[in-house]
Amino acid sequence: MANGALPSPGYWLQTLSNHPVLDTSSSTVLDDSQTTPDVTLPDISSIALEAPSNHTLDVSGPDFMDDMGDGFATPDSRQSLIAVRDGLAVVCLNSSPPRIRLLNLRKWKGSLDETGDDVDMALETADFKELVSPTLSFRVHQIQMNGTGRLLAVVGEYDIVVLSLPRIAWTDGNTRERIRTNSWRIGPMTPQPVVKIHWHPLSESHTHLMVLSDDGALRIYDVTANANEPEQTLHFLGNEPIDTWKAPNRSGTFGADLWEREFVSFCVGRDDGNWGSMTMYGVTRSGDVYSLCPVVPQRSIFIPQRLQDLKATSALEQEELEAQECYGPYTERQYYWREQWLDELLNEIKQWSIKETLPGEPVGLTLPRMTAKPSPDATIDYQDATDILCLATNPINVLIISFESGMLRTCIDSEGPVPLWNINAEALPGEAPLPVLRIHEDIDLSWRESSGSQQKAPVRIPSSLSADPRHDAIFYCYHSFGVHRVSVEPWVSPLRGLSEAQADEAQLATELKSALEQHIESDVGLLFSTRTSISTSVKSFSQTLLAVILRFVRRRDVPSVVGFTVITEASLGYCYLLLTSHPHLYGDILPMYVNIPWKISEVTANEMYSPSMEPPIFDIPEVVRKAPPPLRLPTGASAKQVLAKCTHPPTLWAFFEHLKARRCDILDLHEAIITLRTRLERQQSELKQQAGALMLLDEKIKQNKERLKQLPKKMHTLRVKEYVQRKSFGIILQILIENSQPLTDAEKQWIKELHHIRNALQKRLKPWAENTQEQVHALLQDRNPVEEPDKDAELDQLALGQTQMRRIETALRQEYKLLAGTAQKLTKLQNVVEKMEDTIRLKGMQSP
Repeated sequence: MANGALPSPGYWLQTLSNHPVLDTSSSTVLDDSQTTPDVTLPDISSIALEAPSNHTLDVSGPDFMDDMGDGFATPDSRQSLIAVRDGLAVVCLNSSPPRIRLLNLRKWKGSLDETGDDVDMALETADFKELVSPTLSFRVHQIQMNGTGRLLAVVGEYDIVVLSLPRIAWTDGNTRERIRTNSWRIGPMTPQPVVKIHWHPLSESHTHLMVLSDDGALRIYDVTANANEPEQTLHFLGNEPIDTWKAPNRSGTFGADLWEREFVSFCVGRDDGNWGSMTMYGVTRSGDVYSLCPVVPQRSIFIPQRLQDLKATSALEQEELEAQECYGPYTERQYYWREQWLDELLNEIKQWSIKETLPGEPVGLTLPRMTAKPSPDATIDYQDATDILCLATNPINVLIISFESGMLRTCIDSEGPVPLWNINAEALPGEAPLPVLRIHEDIDLSWRESSGSQQKAPVRIPSSLSADPRHDAIFYCYHSFGVHRVSVEPWVSPLRGLSEAQADEAQLATELKSALEQHIESDVGLLFSTRTSISTSVKSFSQTLLAVILRFVRRRDVPSVVGFTVITEASLGYCYLLLTSHPHLYGDILPMYVNIPWKISEVTANEMYSPSMEPPIFDIPEVVRKAPPPLRLPTGASAKQVLAKCTHPPTLWAFFEHLKARRCDILDLHEAIITLRTRLERQQSELKQQAGALMLLDEKIKQNKERLKQLPKKMHTLRVKEYVQRKSFGIILQILIENSQPLTDAEKQWIKELHHIRNALQKRLKPWAENTQEQVHALLQDRNPVEEPDKDAELDQLALGQTQMRRIETALRQEYKLLAGTAQKLTKLQNVVEKMEDTIRLKGMQSP
């Protein structure tokens, strides 16, 4: 390293730009040992005749690489081209055709640990895997791994392909190879473009993929069972036929209705133990937010106790509503369908073949056939929305909406997710009120300032949202200018405290209103900037990376962030990794967020220093500041007349009164002079004391200077020690992880069978074990050894009486008080001696 400086903990992330995984000219060897995919891919005959070919295969679109020298373009839409799970990073390079490459982050970090952060030596063994599939022939907008990390969804505008990640991707072969992999083409898709996908969190096999098109249709596919036909099709805008929704023509079309029906993104609700994980929030381009609940695949995992709690809560809510006037047929039928839905799930749990399931353990269930589909409900209105995110902030639901203008809107779903079904019943006035989504704060990320543009026209760029897996109140917004880190903890924390407080409803309502009216702002910070972060870290990289960065700087277009993810793995630490459009990989260690309120420390005066001047500020006496009053003669008296010859009595009387007043003034002046003299003496004394205190401070500063001179050496020693320990721990952890590879499907099935056998044995042996314990307990009670009475008799003889015990306790208490008093006296005496030493030392410094 330059100047002998030790690398930072995030150096292995900062050097990822040197890795050949981003080099499109890298020579890769096709691994012929890989077998042909077992999955039969759909041919072109499966494409609908009414669907345009460019909408299905995306091969006749414009060439987006003509103007780029390196074959990559700056994106003009929301993209997510990087995914990380279990130490494996999947990177998508939007070349022609797109390239899906796998990078083992654990191995890269381990190589730097073994070589002492020597990048050149680590590059000699750097390798990657590239997935090969004939179905990848379109421009990719999003990639996402499922919950097990075995499936990868690759999404284009009109195409979705799911790739199987082979086990060889986690092996340690020091080769760069291309791997043939199994793939499933989802669809065929409708003419409406795909806006976003998500893997359903409640899927039993982690193979259910949710696909949202811009017409609001939400389709759920079981990829491994049937990738051609959706398992379910729901719609955010109601139960209308999908064919009636046409894709809006953005060129030459005017009207707000198109924006109100064009969906741009959706997200999964918060796992709150109720309906949150079964809720999907969708947002339109106009900023309207819709929700669908319940949305679950056919084969899902549930906790039986949670379903019973939902049923009990639903029954209590229905009883409370029955006593109100707004309870009508609409509400009654809603609760009827909710109860039917929960009853069928609970009945299936009772009929499940594995009856030894412990309470609270998830159980795979087949959902009942719903004759009434979930009904959406609208909330807020805005425009130019690009993405939506639901934070896992317990116990409130916080929704984040991003807009093309650089605005972030934080909202609170006060009522929480509510299951609704489309039913043929009219609601009474006030029976079905619209849900309330309270807008808490609007955050301006200042696109214009970030872009450096002086134009008055607003800068509009797409932005994406990503949640922090470690801190539920932190999320990230990445865009063309970089990445912003936002924390809503400052205003969520008071609300969380209110939810845990025990008070009556009136008091809680008052405190809640007060907390919401405080307008506490979120913490917003720029985590990464495409205009400064790359250029400021040039000195930390090698010459190869320097050349790459200079090539970035010379280009007219600035790289945009097209992928961002947060890593929380034990072997890799708490860090982030992003991909730019050029491409360029960058990452660094994330700081731990600590919300510490400001504390005002009370400064106490030192006992050895007593100031000579008391706190009230000295004020100059009034008699000193005012001028003496003039001599005023009575009316009719001549001022030119000699006073000795004046025999006018009123004049003499006035003269004597004036002398009397002046005499009082002289006394006041004398008192003021005494006061000023006393003040001057105190100031002189204070000056001497302060001079002595300054001398003491100078001595302490000199002593601390000597310590500060030694501090850099100690810090360097600690840094070296920390660096060596970090590298050693990294190598040890890497060895442990390599020796414990992920479990295979057969091993997981074997563990499940052992678990079921254990539960069965426990259930069968439980009565016998209870019987045996009762018999043992009875035998122990019947047993009466001979030695026990003798021991008890001896203990009875040695036992003291109550009077003796009280006397001993009183004597011990008096002895304790005597010792405590002596200790206090010694402490006071020690303090007095220390004060006397300080006073003698201070007087010695003050003496000339």
